[in-house]
Amino acid sequence: MSDLPEHIQSHILYLLKNDKVFSASGLTLGHLTWTKAEPMFSELIQTIVSQQVSTAAAKSMVKRLRDKVGPLTLDNIKKQSDDELRECGMSRPKISYMRGLVTAIEDGTFLPESLYDLDDEGVIHHVTSLKGFGPWSAQMILMFTLARPDIWPAGDLGVRSGVQLYKKSAERPDIESTQKFGHKFKGYRTSAALLLWKLKDRI
Repeated sequence: MSDLPEHIQSHILYLLKNDKVFSASGLTLGHLTWTKAEPMFSELIQTIVSQQVSTAAAKSMVKRLRDKVGPLTLDNIKKQSDDELRECGMSRPKISYMRGLVTAIEDGTFLPESLYDLDDEGVIHHVTSLKGFGPWSAQMILMFTLARPDIWPAGDLGVRSGVQLYKKSAERPDIESTQKFGHKFKGYRTSAALLLWKLKDRI
């Protein structure tokens, strides 16, 4: 928990104390994990790996990739052949997205370090300009790399399942309903999403 940003920790504690559902859930700060952010290129590569797979599968694939290439730097990824990347579990689309990221950086159309200075919408616009990076990918960068406090990934299945449990609904809400529900936590939506994910995991 030492890596949990102070403002995120403060928001989580606020929700655990003041939200009736979260306060009755039995969740505590100790149930939450937070991985210290790495250099932006590495984070973007890991975001590609995490697309369309489970958290456990993503962790396994990232480990295999690190074991193969070493630190997830542009040069280390660039020098791997497609076959070598496939040996790490990367699908053809994921390899294509990695190549696209490298090319965009090298030709100057994408500047990873600029993300730190952009507002939330600017980050989403810049990240989604990359091939293979949609809103969810940009939101994961905003939440976990940049630790922005008010990000609400309404399209994430885990968040939607968490909202279903929170509301004790018979069915999982659609994206539009989840987006509207997020207004309840405006200003604290990153922390609310973290709690909803954990609420889902405990069932």
